[in-house]
Amino acid sequence: MENVKEKKPFYKKWWFIVLVGLTVLIFLSSVVSNIKNRVKWEDLILGEYIPKINEKKIRVSYNSNTSLAIDVNKSSVNEFNNYKQECINMGYNLDVDEYGNSYEAFNKDGYKININFFEYDKEYRVRIEKPDVMNEIKWPTGLGKLVPQPESNIGIIYTDNSKSLRLKIGNMSFLEYQDYVLKCEEAGFDVDYDKDNKRYKAKNLDGYELIVSYLGGNVIEIYLKATVEEEKEQVEEPKEETNNNKVEESVEEPEKEEVQPEKEETSNSVSYSTNDSNSVKNGNTGVYAYQSRTGNYDNYYIIDLDNKYVYFFSDGNGDMICTRAKISSGDLNSVVVVTYNDGNTSWQEGLHFKYKRQPDHLIMEDSDHYEFDFYSTNLNAALKIRDTKTISDY
Repeated sequence: MENVKEKKPFYKKWWFIVLVGLTVLIFLSSVVSNIKNRVKWEDLILGEYIPKINEKKIRVSYNSNTSLAIDVNKSSVNEFNNYKQECINMGYNLDVDEYGNSYEAFNKDGYKININFFEYDKEYRVRIEKPDVMNEIKWPTGLGKLVPQPESNIGIIYTDNSKSLRLKIGNMSFLEYQDYVLKCEEAGFDVDYDKDNKRYKAKNLDGYELIVSYLGGNVIEIYLKATVEEEKEQVEEPKEETNNNKVEESVEEPEKEEVQPEKEETSNSVSYSTNDSNSVKNGNTGVYAYQSRTGNYDNYYIIDLDNKYVYFFSDGNGDMICTRAKISSGDLNSVVVVTYNDGNTSWQEGLHFKYKRQPDHLIMEDSDHYEFDFYSTNLNAALKIRDTKTISDY
């Protein structure tokens, strides 16, 4: 009878030993990685300006010299309220904006804190922003001539050209902001006005549009621009002077008839959204258009909350592609999350109002948590540009 070779139990076989070894290595690597990546509070650049949180519960979204964002996992609304009270006790009790599970305030040094609790995710987010560094400025002599000069000369000039002027002015209390709005009204900016507690928007008879906002922390923002209609008139004036035959006059008449109904439709609404001036501030329905000028060309976002799409395209650089991606969640007062998919790669962007219920300033936060500023623009004009592009779905 032949000898039968005794079979090794599976746990003694080479492949099982290798598998166990790899599993142990992966586990040890994970433990080392977690220890290595564990957040230390002292590594948070702005951590000293907010109450400390249990390091084991936090996830840092971004950590820079100007802002810090932390997600606190596995939290309850009671923990959110307790932390909010700690922030109040620490001095974040100026220019308070609070509704629902959201708290926003400044301290005496101009630092701004924002805390939001998300019931679905059982977490709250803490975000702190360092105040802008401002210096003495000389009041602009171009478009600046159209608006009153504030009492304070401390500020930052962001844009100063023939089409727009945007700047922030510091050392302006809320009462001084209210007085400044009255001066703007007296200067002729009282046409088609839209006014609430911290924001004033109006045009003058020459078609220039002014937006003055109280941002909190004794800072106001002034944004003056030529409207789309005004720019169009400036372009068309030479045609009216040089072309006087009757055939061309008959062509121009229908154009005037087309423009007028559009003004009637939008007279009680915000020009960059399909919503009226009240619901647009909710940031959860309608279509919005935003623009960022980069010198030689413009970048645009069109946010269609009704159909859950975001469009991005450039104009002036020869790029004929418009990217389109699905909205995953959110609204513009919290954050609209957009997910992009390209083959096996996916990433997300966030879009939100810079200041709650103030839709004139949009922030785009990319996947690396860098932020980019966009400003409201005429929706119809943006749609016309988009329609010349080839849509590419992500």
